[in-house]
Amino acid sequence: MRNAIIAISLAVASLHGSVDAAVPSGISGTWYNAAQNGHGVSIEVIDETRVIAFWYVYDTNGQPVHLYIDGRINGRTISGTAYRASGMRFGQFDPATLSLDIWGQVDLDVLSCQSVRMRYR
Repeated sequence: MRNAIIAISLAVASLHGSVDAAVPSGISGTWYNAAQNGHGVSIEVIDETRVIAFWYVYDTNGQPVHLYIDGRINGRTISGTAYRASGMRFGQFDPATLSLDIWGQVDLDVLSCQSVRMRYR
């Protein structure tokens, strides 16, 4: 699997909530790197230990990919498994057709209230 690091900056976001953890309380919101327009991460802090994130990016063929990250907070790092969903079609809700495959691991290092570094494997 490929390893990479992406620097992300805070975009216009709905900053809300307070968390008693080492990550800043305003981390929830939409993050992206202005130099890499077209993809980014939406982060939602659930509580002081858990984060749900959605990474929207493109595959090697230029097709959009949406990954769901079930993250855990450890100090200033959010780590979790990334899942790629497939199978269901728009307008046809049929859970039997849903496939939720493990895509890899993602780490979000919270450097400040306005800077996050993403690593993925």
